[in-house]
Amino acid sequence: MSDRLARALLDLAVRRSPADVQDDNRREWDAELYALSAEGRTTQALRFAASLAVARHRNGPLLTGRGVWHAVRLIVVAPVTVIVLLAASLVAMSLAPPTSTGSATSLMAIFVAVAAVLLAALGRVWAAGGPLLRIVAVVVPGFAVSALISSWVGPPADHVPTHAMFFGLFAVVLVLASRLARAGRGVAAWTTGILGALLAASVATVLLLWLSLLGTPLPETVVWSQAALWFPSAYTGLPLGLSEDGAWWVADLTEFDPYLFVGFAGLALGVVLGRLAHPVAATDALPSGGPRGR
Repeated sequence: MSDRLARALLDLAVRRSPADVQDDNRREWDAELYALSAEGRTTQALRFAASLAVARHRNGPLLTGRGVWHAVRLIVVAPVTVIVLLAASLVAMSLAPPTSTGSATSLMAIFVAVAAVLLAALGRVWAAGGPLLRIVAVVVPGFAVSALISSWVGPPADHVPTHAMFFGLFAVVLVLASRLARAGRGVAAWTTGILGALLAASVATVLLLWLSLLGTPLPETVVWSQAALWFPSAYTGLPLGLSEDGAWWVADLTEFDPYLFVGFAGLALGVVLGRLAHPVAATDALPSGGPRGR
């Protein structure tokens, strides 16, 4: 964990340095960080990386306008874009002529899936920084915005813990997926990310319904053994093994949450996995004659 944090801080320091010396700085700082790590001097390595990350460079300001824009884009513009696209999906569904409530929900599911793909592509373009910084930049604002929206629609005591559960589990998934991506296993990274997002959404949906039912029994048409079907049924509007009454009950309690999960998952996967460079090999980062460990 300390090695990843030191690497993230070093990446930040390189990006803050003047463009014309970034390559030289990376080679020099990578070599020093590798030497400290090889000698087991973890504390010194973290201190070295942190000092570079916060230092004021002679040829540049502490935080450039471009850096501020990248931060604002990920922390503010990106989550707002998710909400705008999901709202556009809702409008598109309302303009279509579905024949039933179930078909309207299914149409909404298609629109949101398309929006998630667009958000993933947008996230790839907006991706900046190391893996750890990217994960924090999408998970924290994503939780704040989605929890706020869902709490406006339903009881905050039910929805806030639900979104905390989703984004907490999804953060773990993103860490695993980013490791696979950095190892050059792109297909496995995206597969892990997508399946992990669906699993996190399913667990969060079960938590939401459990919180909504505190003190009251399940309806006769719904049983706990079908809990794995609640999220896909709520998202698609299809019974998927549930009774018609059970599917309606699940969809009524989950409200807009399944679409928020899918939309933010698409954006996060694009930001975290998009253009994720392979880590610089330690031996390649060393200058000739430099230390190569014990």
